[in-house]
This record gives sequence, C-alpha cells and structure tokens, in this order.
Amino acid sequence: MTCAPNSAQGFHGRIEHARERFLSPEELTRLAAVLDAAEDQRAVAIIRMGMLTGARVGEVRTARFEQFNLDFAIWSKFASTTKQRKTHRVPISQDVAAIVRLRQQVVSYCGACRPAALEYAGVSIRTR
Repeated sequence: MTCAPNSAQGFHGRIEHARERFLSPEELTRLAAVLDAAEDQRAVAIIRMGMLTGARVGEVRTARFEQFNLDFAIWSKFASTTKQRKTHRVPISQDVAAIVRLRQQVVSYCGACRPAALEYAGVSIRTR
C-alpha cells in the first residue's frame, strides 16, 4: 500500500516578525484632541478603554457593566468573549473605572431608550 504524496510538503508557514509601535507624545496629544472633539463618545470610550487596558476592541465593545467590580478595580471578562475561552480578570485603572461610571450614568439617564441605544462605552446593557 502506497500513500499519496503529501500536498503540503514544501509549504512553509508565513514568517512573522515581531512589531512594537508606540505613539509618540505628539501623536498622543493629537489623538487626545481628536477623541475629545469626536461626536460619537461611545466609540471614543471604546478606544480609550482599549488603549488603557490593552483589550481587544471586541472584548471592550461587548463588555457589560456586571463584569466590572469598581470597588476592587477588576474587569472579569467572560470566557465566551476571550480568545483563550477562559475567564480573564484584568486590573483596571481609575481612568477605566471613571469611563465605566460615566457610561453607567448616561445609561441610567437614558432610562426609556431602546435596548439597542444602551450600548455605550463598549458596555452593552441588555434590558430584561
């Protein structure tokens, strides 16, 4: 019995090169000005939370208020939303906690809004 030739033989995976890129102080200043002037503050909060936590945009966008323990400054990401499919607890800074608190105030003020309108700061609120 002979085996068919391996069709993947000779294939070499893509070589990945490590990259590190940080914004310069000037770039950070320009970015802050653009974010402050942006009309969609929901998107701004998502960007800021991603920058402050290092989380993926999708993780920030689908985060829910109940995942944040603001007293202990911890964000517990559900396993279903992480790449590793494991619950991930991330310490958060006071700046991140302030963003979450601000978005909670916006949502509570918005009481009668449609459920779809309650997705603020990447913090999705589902009405029961």
